[in-house]
Amino acid sequence: MILAMFASIAAWLYLKKGALSSARKDSEGAIQKFDERILKPQQADSSKIHDELMKASVLNNLGRIDMLERNYKDAKKRFNDGSAILDNHKMFFGHLTQLEKKKEKRTIAALHTNLGLLYFKQGLLDDEKKECMEAVKSEELPETYNNLGVLFHKDGALFERERYYQGRCLR
Repeated sequence: MILAMFASIAAWLYLKKGALSSARKDSEGAIQKFDERILKPQQADSSKIHDELMKASVLNNLGRIDMLERNYKDAKKRFNDGSAILDNHKMFFGHLTQLEKKKEKRTIAALHTNLGLLYFKQGLLDDEKKECMEAVKSEELPETYNNLGVLFHKDGALFERERYYQGRCLR
């Protein structure tokens, strides 16, 4: 598990630096390692769930890479796959520490925010709004408020735009 976690952290750092090919390579390596652990029959259920939750986070990063490379079909699939993993394990969240719960809520919000951004790039503004509203239900990320502000600005809904921009500034 340490190798998978290290690969996922390295991938995130590469992504932040804009080194997309290195981020992709490490993310795909992390997914492979998490999948190997998940499929081991002797693996405890709680460890499998933890690995799957980590995989959802890595899928979010891979989706962001795909989106940056304008590979929207794969990005959407990765965001949806990550969301499905998290949806399947929501009942497990009660067994997590407060810090772990916060991380998973942020991952859920990030997946919805990124899917909303993908829809925005494709001109699907109603779908973007729906995803951003889902994100806010899970965790209030500044990025989500910014995206909603941009959406309402584009729609000409100035009151709503200001409300979401101010929400972003207060966080």
